Amino acid sequence: MSGNDPPQSGWYPDQPGLNPSAGGSCSFGQLWSEAVDGQVYAHPLVDPGAGPNGTLLVATETNHVYGFDAVTGQQLWARSDLGPPWNPADLGCGDLTPSVGITSTPAIDPATHTAYMFSKTYVSGTAGPAQWKAHAIDVTTGLEKPNFPVVIQGTAANDPSVSFEATHHLQRPGLLLMNGVVYAAFSGHCDIDPYRGWVVGVTTAGAISTRWTDEAQQPTNPSPRGGIWHAGGRLVNDNGDILLVSGNGEANTAPTNGKPVASPRLGEAAIRLHVLPGGALQAVDFFSPCNAQQLSDGDLDLGSGGPLALPDSFSTNPRLLMVVSKGGTLYLLNRDNLGGYQRGLGSCPDGSGNPGDNIVSSFKLPDSPLGVYATPGAWPGEGGLIYVPYPPFAGGPGKFTAYRVDFLFGIPVLNVAGQSNDDPFGYGSSSAIITSDGTASGTGLAWVVWFPDSSGVGAELRAYDTNPANGVLTLRGRFPVGQGNKFTTPTVNAGRIYVGARDGHVLAFGVPEQSGVQQAPAPSAPARAPKATQQDVPDAEG
Repeated sequence: MSGNDPPQSGWYPDQPGLNPSAGGSCSFGQLWSEAVDGQVYAHPLVDPGAGPNGTLLVATETNHVYGFDAVTGQQLWARSDLGPPWNPADLGCGDLTPSVGITSTPAIDPATHTAYMFSKTYVSGTAGPAQWKAHAIDVTTGLEKPNFPVVIQGTAANDPSVSFEATHHLQRPGLLLMNGVVYAAFSGHCDIDPYRGWVVGVTTAGAISTRWTDEAQQPTNPSPRGGIWHAGGRLVNDNGDILLVSGNGEANTAPTNGKPVASPRLGEAAIRLHVLPGGALQAVDFFSPCNAQQLSDGDLDLGSGGPLALPDSFSTNPRLLMVVSKGGTLYLLNRDNLGGYQRGLGSCPDGSGNPGDNIVSSFKLPDSPLGVYATPGAWPGEGGLIYVPYPPFAGGPGKFTAYRVDFLFGIPVLNVAGQSNDDPFGYGSSSAIITSDGTASGTGLAWVVWFPDSSGVGAELRAYDTNPANGVLTLRGRFPVGQGNKFTTPTVNAGRIYVGARDGHVLAFGVPEQSGVQQAPAPSAPARAPKATQQDVPDAEG
């Protein structure tokens, strides 16, 4: 998700200073906190080559963008001219209030020090039709690059009868920069019709290269849904193809092969997109659960976190893709043969009598029908571990869980390796990231922004040992964040961890250095959050 490897595993392998002794020591703590205008949903990102200490890029829901010195926190530049943010009250959506500006995590090209991001604004003024724009901003100076911004508009290449409509669409998944094109995916606001899933590509030269929809050729349904939101997780680059997951939407009505893809119905599906000559996108493989329509109707869709392409150290035959869901099932798929729809030998577990899933294996969460709202994070060290938080249900405890991939008669299966045994994890807790010194045993920490409940008040940055001891993920340290933003994952650079907050702040954590950066006071016990408001409940794709 925030990792620096193409599969976006969330693993930072070059952080020897963020080891268990440092992350749990009294010297580690808040280095600085800087105020910004608006909520920070997009993950802060560092361009280490921009400026003498590297530049931290921060974008907000009010369409403000900032560059901070990554070491000292000094503001280097700021932009407030990307257009007035869109008001979700225009659709009566209570999610991401009071404004929607830059929601998804940008993509940075370190070779040119250019940050690409998408902002939501209005065609004119502060009311009326909305507009999405792609921006390219110089991380060193804050200036817009030539030929930008680009207005997102036009018809889908795979369905010319459908035009992109900005008002009902939210650009939530993190951006993917691949081979000179920035790819952005879209879903809806609060499931308010009409909407569908889109992927749009914009070249680094400032031109739209492609528009693709996951629910093509459905003239009788103006809103087939199929939104792509990933709880903010990025699109994944798999050897030049794009891996993504659509949530809800129209499922197929009969058993369908995964490849070649014959059906235009790709709601509720894990999808492989191939980039054709000229830039158009083509679905070449997919998996949809055998009970996909039931999941969609119950808002228990796939894609409540980004897909995780597991490193080859976990398995090379098959190469594994992990997909999560609101329904509480974790799926292990074969990246080279995702499985199609109802192509398994067994029967679907929904009791319908339909064929089951042609997948590697699956794992049902024991305590939480609410499922997972996070992208799994993976670490190849200590035998290989995968980290996923999930929220509580009906009073049951939300857990931070580590899984191993074991082999049962040669088939990869997920097994629980350990869980947290401290405070329950509330809805909105972030995806995990992992820091280590390569794969050296004993050097890893798993970091997560912990929520006590869905309000985000009292959020903490927490560090856990990567290797469970007697089935327990040991808590090494906890550091107050303030009011956290749901699903907003930390970012790591050069021994520092950066967290964006809902209350208009970005915070840096680490071990103070000789540079004179002052450590914050030792953390006190966090205040417990008030009861969640309507905008915090997990029924919207925000």
